[in-house]
Amino acid sequence: MFEYLLNISPSNRSAEIDDELEGYIKSAIIDTNKSTNNIRNKRSFEYKQRIDNKTVQVKLSSETSVSNPTGTLSSITRALIRICSPNNLDKLKPLIYNNSYLVATKAAVDEKPLTPLLAVQTVMEIFFAQETLSASDKNAAEKAFTKIKNAVEEYLKETKN
Repeated sequence: MFEYLLNISPSNRSAEIDDELEGYIKSAIIDTNKSTNNIRNKRSFEYKQRIDNKTVQVKLSSETSVSNPTGTLSSITRALIRICSPNNLDKLKPLIYNNSYLVATKAAVDEKPLTPLLAVQTVMEIFFAQETLSASDKNAAEKAFTKIKNAVEEYLKETKN
């Protein structure tokens, strides 16, 4: 099981998360956990705590590695908009900056030990799924690709003799 702690804040840095908005976020998390996408991908969110008046912490749990955990915030944002529409949508307006309501940063990652299955899944992602990665993850994947390729070439040289 992979677990990611995400700190969630309004996109507009001057906006705050009051008790009412915190309640909407909690409801959005419950709604998101019922979504087809989260059920299919075996992911779930759990509200952890309020850090301060601008930040709440959420735990994302997944059976498989999530290449961009902060990107999963979009499902919570969609649920938040659904929950607040149409009567309380004005409550979300102060959060908006650059057409975005919320922003997430990784606070911590707790990943299970590397198993053979996870190793193969990760190598497949490095070799064949780089187009879905963020720029920094793609850079890391390209470096890993080079290291894996060199290791395989070395192995082949040693075993052919």
